[in-house]
Amino acid sequence: MMSRMMTAKAKELDQLQAMFDEESSNRVRLSVQLEEAQQRMASLQSQLARLSSLPDQLTAAQAEIQRLKFDSNVVTGKSSQLEERMSGCVCVILNLQALHHKRRA
Repeated sequence: MMSRMMTAKAKELDQLQAMFDEESSNRVRLSVQLEEAQQRMASLQSQLARLSSLPDQLTAAQAEIQRLKFDSNVVTGKSSQLEERMSGCVCVILNLQALHHKRRA
């Protein structure tokens, strides 16, 4: 009778040991998965921090584009005025040259 009981307890102990080993293996696997998930989360948080500054950078870039367009329009206007003045100067120079040639002739 004692032998059967010892055999049953040994079997029960083996089953408990197998369950413990399986649970230990699961715990190690889950610990590794948890560590990997934490690393991915840290990486994603870092990416999020970098991306969160993009709207401000975009707004600044759009404002700079508007300033550059304005400056371009101002320069274009000044360039047109300068061309008109130069054209007027060329006309004056040509007229003076024509007068000078007439006086010589």
